[in-house]
Parts: sequence; structure tokens; C-alpha cells
Amino acid sequence: MVSYNRVSLARKKELDQQDGVSAVLSRLFEITMTHKTKLISGLVVVFVAMALFTGVFYFRNRSETIAFNELNNCEAKYNSEQIKNNSPKEVYAAVNNDYRLILKNHSGTVAAKMSKIRLAGICYDAGHFDDAVSLYQKALPDFKEDPFFESMILNGLAYSYEAGNNKSKAIKYFEMVASDNKSAMKDEALYNLGRIYDETGEAEKSLEIYKRLFEEHPDSMYNKFAGEKVASG
Repeated sequence: MVSYNRVSLARKKELDQQDGVSAVLSRLFEITMTHKTKLISGLVVVFVAMALFTGVFYFRNRSETIAFNELNNCEAKYNSEQIKNNSPKEVYAAVNNDYRLILKNHSGTVAAKMSKIRLAGICYDAGHFDDAVSLYQKALPDFKEDPFFESMILNGLAYSYEAGNNKSKAIKYFEMVASDNKSAMKDEALYNLGRIYDETGEAEKSLEIYKRLFEEHPDSMYNKFAGEKVASG
């Protein structure tokens, strides 16, 4: 006969693991609501969307729950560093190794995939642009079959390359986003292309891009700015 206490303890352990995952997903949602217009850094819409589609399934997977629990601990530590008003470099120094342990010990889990993008954003904020590029590049194959997630990573690559003063690579990745009709960030990519071309003295290309942005994205937050650029010729 199975002991009632044994069943209860086993169930309690299972629920504790699920609580860890739930805590991460809850925190991801809160951060997304706070930073919903900042698609380059930190945990953003990609994680909430991922959670909605994969969360319940992975709750049942022990390796995933362990990895999510560790990610939850990383997030708690990250938040603690933020509360201290530490600089991005100090935050990076405090949490970098913790996220990398998830990548090392839980390779292939959803938590590890999420951690790549999370740490890439932290690296970007801290000015470690080469590390951000490396992490985004490693994350890209994880989402090759999903245009939405792939687009967000490409956008992160473009910003990271630009911040690292590699404008040609930034243009390459912004163009990849802008050429994807399914991308939710197409208008943002067009805006950035127009801006970079303008900064590099390619006025004609810049104007063409702004015209596309103005005509193809009337509801974009960048539409008015693009219209002014087109009007001023």
C-alpha cells in the first residue's frame, strides 16, 4: 500500500517545481508590461509569447522545471541588483555567471534558450556588444522555424552590431527584418535603416526607406517622423 505521506511529499515537490516555473513566467509578464516598447534588451514579448505556447507542456518535464527554477533564481538576483540602482556593468558582473551556468548545465531546455536572449540583452546594456552578438547568434538556430522569434533575434543582432560600430552588419540584419512581411518589427527596422543611411550620408537611400515606412505603415509610431522626412525631401 502506498503511503499517503509519500504521495503528499511527492506532490508537494512537484508543486514546488511548478511554482518556480510560474514565478519566472509571472516575472516575465511583469517585465514585458514595463518594457513592452523595448524589444532589444532583457525579457520581452518573446518570452511571454513563448510561455503562452509552451509553458503548460514544460511544467510536466522535470528537467525543464529544474532549469526554470534556476532561471527564477537568476531573475531574482537580477532584480535585486536593479533595486540597488547598480550600473548595467555591475548588474552584468553580478549575474553573468549564473545565466551561463544555465546554458552549460541545461543545454537544449526552453529555459536555456530564454537565458541566451536574456543574457544577450544584459550584455548589450553593459556595453559588451561582442558578447551580445555571440549570444544572439547562438539563439538564432533555436528559433529558425518561427518567424516571430527569429525576427526579434535578428533585431537584437542589428542593434548590437550598430552599437559595436559595425553599421554594415547592422544594415544587413535590419534589412532582414524589414524584408519579412510577417515581422511585428518591420516598421522599426525601416526606421532604423532610414536613420543609419542618413547618418552615413546615403540620403537617397534614406529617403526611399522613409517613404516605404510612411506609405506601408500608417499606424506606426514612426509614421509621422517618416512623413516629415519625406516632405522635407
